[in-house]
Amino acid sequence: PPNPTDSIVFKSANNDTALVHINWPASATTGNNSIVNIRGAKQITFRNLSFERTGTGIYATIFELDTTSNIKLLYNNLVLPVSTVTTANSSHIYSLDDRTEDSTLIIGNVMTGGTNGTWFYSNPDRPALGTIIQNNIIRTSYTGVFVKHHDAISINNNRIPRFNAAATDFYGISLENC
Repeated sequence: PPNPTDSIVFKSANNDTALVHINWPASATTGNNSIVNIRGAKQITFRNLSFERTGTGIYATIFELDTTSNIKLLYNNLVLPVSTVTTANSSHIYSLDDRTEDSTLIIGNVMTGGTNGTWFYSNPDRPALGTIIQNNIIRTSYTGVFVKHHDAISINNNRIPRFNAAATDFYGISLENC
């Protein structure tokens, strides 16, 4: 874990996800496609919070990681419901192509709805190191966990049931060049 004096923590004061609810309408365009967009930040923790995309727009990502630095993000015990959007534009946690985020921890979350749980690309010339995805419940309509270009990744003790039985394709865990 990061040094407490060097980190930023967003959390529920009572450790109750029902007491802090952050929502933002889903968008009709790509320009406003996340509740939290993290650029160049390090050692950020979101703990015991609820996030929700509302409305009918098809762009409904919760967290977007957009940085070229070695970023240390901790997501502990989040409840991340997203609108019932089932297009490719809806991820709970999304990382853009060719970015490298080291030591990302996604632990103890509930992610329900949308298309993808975690969608992590990394730079093929410098793969991300030490990503841990564990003890989550991820209910999506397309991919629970997708990672590309990661080294020393740990994905364990997650429940990944299909959210939308009508979807023709479903991948619980999809790994590429890991």
